[in-house]
Amino acid sequence: MRSIVHIMRASARFVIVVVCAALLIVLRYILKTPQPLTSKIAGEPRFYTWPLGKVFYQVHGPLDAPALVLLHAPEIGGSSYEMRHLAPGLARHYRVYVPDLPGFGLSDRPALAYSATTYQNFLEDFLANCVLQPAILVASGLSATYSLAFANTYPDNVPRLVLLTPLQDGTTSKKSIFEPLAPLLHTSIGALGLYAFITRKPILQRVIAWQHGEVPSAVSAEELEHFYASAHQRGAEHAVVARRRRGRQRVRE
Repeated sequence: MRSIVHIMRASARFVIVVVCAALLIVLRYILKTPQPLTSKIAGEPRFYTWPLGKVFYQVHGPLDAPALVLLHAPEIGGSSYEMRHLAPGLARHYRVYVPDLPGFGLSDRPALAYSATTYQNFLEDFLANCVLQPAILVASGLSATYSLAFANTYPDNVPRLVLLTPLQDGTTSKKSIFEPLAPLLHTSIGALGLYAFITRKPILQRVIAWQHGEVPSAVSAEELEHFYASAHQRGAEHAVVARRRRGRQRVRE
């Protein structure tokens, strides 16, 4: 009987320690949010007032050049920063538009059920109201998949499409390293706690490397700082959590 009581007390102490640690991680995340964030893309900064929130984007290149839109991957800490090396060279020959997708970077991050439809609707509206002409789409990760679906629906709006490491919606190129913790996504506090944990710098460096198929040492201090700042904007967890929840639902189906 004493052994059972001892086990129960030890288990209770363990649960209390875990809960306190989780609360400290969440509190630390809240206190360190938002972080200062600036765009690293050259060009003219603009905001597009989309019905679901303001979208930040940069425009670069000759006014009379063909239009080209660079779409970053909608991943943890994602933003137009991913396209910083592509934009300058392309802007010599194209009118380049580089948005922070809704839910990421300097764009608004409302609590939405971010989905393929959300981003395809954004593409339709962005081309119609900001680009004002058909545009070449260069898209990375899951944005490539969304762009392909959009191009199939509106072929006249996309004369050319360049896909960079496309992914299927709700999946990743490999098994998620956070799969054992995924049940936490079913509650708001659990989702925030998990997001706060994986966006701590030591963990985030490994997350960035995993997202890009690199080793952690390949992530520079500058890259880590920018991803950390982007991941620590208010509401930055909404788009990431929505994607993970969709992934879990598809696995169960």
